[in-house]
Amino acid sequence: MRSARYTAPSWTNIKGKNVQALFKTTPGTPHTITKYDYLVSAEAEVGRRLITEGHDANTVIRTIEEKANQ
Repeated sequence: MRSARYTAPSWTNIKGKNVQALFKTTPGTPHTITKYDYLVSAEAEVGRRLITEGHDANTVIRTIEEKANQ
């Protein structure tokens, strides 16, 4: 069984890896808000509520899909 204590990461596992590639990337463009975003955010909130109430993932997806198709 693994120890519950936190141990610092070992830097030996990245030896020989191209670590500089992490710093050479450029971030993507931010999301452009559309007139439909408020609909999606409302349905996502319904999904969050259903999950916290203990519904399974398939029920949550089906419920959101039914509400979206109305």
